[in-house]
Amino acid sequence: MRATQLCELNLTQASGMLVQPYGSEEGTVFGHGDGVVEGERLRGSAVWFNFAHRRSDATMQPHIRGVITTHDGAAILFELQGRVRWVANPDGPLGDQLMRATFETSDERYRWINEAFCVFEGKIRLPPPGVEGGPVRIGSAHVYLCANELF
Repeated sequence: MRATQLCELNLTQASGMLVQPYGSEEGTVFGHGDGVVEGERLRGSAVWFNFAHRRSDATMQPHIRGVITTHDGAAILFELQGRVRWVANPDGPLGDQLMRATFETSDERYRWINEAFCVFEGKIRLPPPGVEGGPVRIGSAHVYLCANELF
């Protein structure tokens, strides 16, 4: 398999909530936000929402859906699913994201993306300690276009 970078997808979560109805670490997260998409073949702005599952080991299973409005006016739906594993960091917990990314559009200029299979790698940075309800920044997020090279 060959992976080439398609774009950077820099998302910010405007708000979110964790519901833990079973008296354990397990729960459900709802969040939403916006972002910027930057790349040679794909660039614009994004709005999104996430309906994620939090496992009892604190690993998150995000299910992000959104729309990218490209710089030239196309609408591209996207979906991200995968895992976020939290690791210790001197500045607070850091979320390691690995997800698959798929896209859909009816715009002729971007129809190539309907057949694309992509992977997403990123980091989640929580607000600094003491900043309640601050934005969650997802930085260094890259989307790679995967090509099957098996014979």
